[in-house]
Amino acid sequence: NVFHGEELSSQKTWLRCACIGSSDQHVVDVAQSENGRMRGCMPFAETAVELRLCGSSWMPIATKGQVFCFLPLSQPTDLAFHVNGFFAVSSNRRRLLWDDAEIDVHNSSNSDEFPQVWNNCLVGDTLVLTFLKMLQLFQCVCGREDIASMAFKIWPNPNCLSSSVWREFTSKFYSCVLQTESKIMCTADCKRWLGVEEAVFLADSAQRLPHSEVLMSKLYSNYVQMPRFVKRALSASDEAAMKRLSVSDVELVQRVFEENNRNIDQNIRVDLARELLSQFVETSNQRRLSPVLTSLAFIPVSTVDGLFRRPSDLIHPKCIAA
Repeated sequence: NVFHGEELSSQKTWLRCACIGSSDQHVVDVAQSENGRMRGCMPFAETAVELRLCGSSWMPIATKGQVFCFLPLSQPTDLAFHVNGFFAVSSNRRRLLWDDAEIDVHNSSNSDEFPQVWNNCLVGDTLVLTFLKMLQLFQCVCGREDIASMAFKIWPNPNCLSSSVWREFTSKFYSCVLQTESKIMCTADCKRWLGVEEAVFLADSAQRLPHSEVLMSKLYSNYVQMPRFVKRALSASDEAAMKRLSVSDVELVQRVFEENNRNIDQNIRVDLARELLSQFVETSNQRRLSPVLTSLAFIPVSTVDGLFRRPSDLIHPKCIAA
């Protein structure tokens, strides 16, 4: 829900999302264990993202995230949003009890270790589900889809995290992103929200090509343009899945030249052809690019009608360059 709150006499608007429960039976078992029942543990988590009105639409604002256990703990998270939950905290309420180097998160029998085990469960499961739900809610409150594409501003950046608590959260979050069917990503043309499996991304090899972002937007209606830190975090979670969902440089070149695509600007195609020839000169790229470049009509031969030819059309077919 969207609510209005006051902080230091300035009114701010926040999007809040709260969840109770878990998708992992282990979390339920920990909550219902003897230690869990004694402490009244409940798998509850909440996230809050600041919103700012832009015209008639709301846009997310990255804030200096704090952690709450219903009251603030004075502990920054390095996330772009606030976190609240039924955490186990230190006696002075200054920090979460967390020591993942010394505990077994699958064993909650030891009373001394239980607070850390419980926090690990809450951060790695219930809080992840809560933030995923918040990303779904954001498309409901965002009036303009061009602003919706800015949702990546609040996604956790692994490069900015100093605490093992939130690195654990971030790792589990990106793992869940690749498994969820929820539509949490907006296409580059800002026309549709997609689930991860419905989207395509730009591989690093293709990103080095000139005008690659423009070409992807023109040729793939389901193209999602994401920050580099998001792409790297998803690849670290499941490299094979991201490779399957990403368009490589070879695939993009084939899509551009295979049908002599007339809706691509002539100058863009010429720049692309120059880059391909430049890369082909490098020995390391010859084996990878040779099958594609020998079969595609990618060499411009006319600036008037936009004609392109295969190398074999311009030189002797038995020459090594063909």
